[in-house]
Amino acid sequence: MNAKKFFKFAAACLCIVCIGLFFLMRKEQPDISDNCPAPNIVLNGTTYVRAQFSYSIAFEKCPDGFEYGGVIEGGIAEGCAYYINPQIPEWIYVEQYAKRKGTVDDFYPGYVRYVDESIIKDFVNYNGAIYVSMFSAEYPFDVDKALYDEIESTYGLRIEDSNVSGFLPVGTTVFEGFDVIPYNDFGSNTHQKEEQIYANADNENVILLSRLWEAYKGFGVYIKSNYNYVKHENAEVLVYDGRYYSVADLSDETVEWIKWYNSLSLEKQLAVDYEPYELRSGDY
Repeated sequence: MNAKKFFKFAAACLCIVCIGLFFLMRKEQPDISDNCPAPNIVLNGTTYVRAQFSYSIAFEKCPDGFEYGGVIEGGIAEGCAYYINPQIPEWIYVEQYAKRKGTVDDFYPGYVRYVDESIIKDFVNYNGAIYVSMFSAEYPFDVDKALYDEIESTYGLRIEDSNVSGFLPVGTTVFEGFDVIPYNDFGSNTHQKEEQIYANADNENVILLSRLWEAYKGFGVYIKSNYNYVKHENAEVLVYDGRYYSVADLSDETVEWIKWYNSLSLEKQLAVDYEPYELRSGDY
């Protein structure tokens, strides 16, 4: 074999090896462990945390309205491209490997949602004001410490009783999606089933939400936030099996499946033996 043919042969072999290594590395690229604390990304002074609905929110194509914003410098996602939407500044999508839901080792290059850590809270919109669960409210960011202490000493973080005096039902929550600031009155960003809201005419700083825990019924305690959260109209919401889902949290295929399923008669719905994995998230 002359030198010219040898170098061509060697180059071809090297190319094959490189392609093989690429696909091997692509398959073995690890996803962020679901058992670890959510990793974060810092951009322009804002910390973004990986969205946690059903382990993560990731798509195979970049969601509409998000455009290339740059490359992340430092941290677990160093070198990954990120995408922004000026209309939804509290979200970014990062281009990285994600584990396909319902699988053990099926990884794919996708777009993973990260959320401004300041809105990783349980919110309810009541009378145009934003109320925050006592479990996630921060002082002095949301409320003064004195008010927080007053509400905590009076009601606690939650009420483990099926009855409470001084509060009357005023309406039921309407789920608007995870990782959002509720835009409409009675809007909620956490529980996918309707919950009764109770208010006290003598104390506008607190509302209660009916809750069903494993062993008892009770109330979640929400405190009125003083922070001016920026609200904007959220994505369309669909109902499936008594739960609400934001189309922004689901793949296009699952959105179409829900619409198809809801178009069926009850008899035909009962005959359906398939459910997209994204909808197997339990009750929230």
